[in-house]
Amino acid sequence: MICLPAGKPDANYARLLRYIDPVAWYHEERNPLHLLIKQLKTGLPFTPDVILLDARTGISALNGPLLFDLADMSIIVFFPQTQMGTAALTQAILAAKTHRDKQKLTPEPRFLVSPMPDIMQRYQNRAIEWVADWLSVLEHAGFTESEMTHFVPYREAIATSDKIIEDKELWQNYEPVAEWIESFLPTLQAPTENDDLATNKVPILQELHFSGV
Repeated sequence: MICLPAGKPDANYARLLRYIDPVAWYHEERNPLHLLIKQLKTGLPFTPDVILLDARTGISALNGPLLFDLADMSIIVFFPQTQMGTAALTQAILAAKTHRDKQKLTPEPRFLVSPMPDIMQRYQNRAIEWVADWLSVLEHAGFTESEMTHFVPYREAIATSDKIIEDKELWQNYEPVAEWIESFLPTLQAPTENDDLATNKVPILQELHFSGV
């Protein structure tokens, strides 16, 4: 995993943020955001399987293009108290069409409810009901609200950490999120077997063994 920070968080960085105008990117002949993503896809010594973009502040001029233009999947993280804001975000994503060279696609939403108290089943029920209502506009979602929603309990070790924790047990609760992402990756095709007997006759005969009677 390689992490590309948005910038060095100092006073000058905060000052320069006000000069960023994402709206202007879409009026220029060459969109710098599209160019950045293209460079990440094709300009590295390797081809990344997945590009994760952090847009945790939701709907804003800066994060709007990430959510509504570039994302194949938008993982919406919320606690089941923020119904109005999360509903508006979901509606906006379902109405969006992402940037593609040949076609326009709608980002697929997924819902991560966190941090959840271990014993609060009523919060889970409430969140599922909300998600079902938000997705009711879709005629053929392909997934149920339960399949598109995952709950993560509160973990103090994660909440108070200031670095990436390597303890795999702490991250087991997030495995369904990884499975969501992996569903977008192309499956590896098994190599096609060569059925040409003329080419493989000798190896095939050598593998045959007959028992004496």
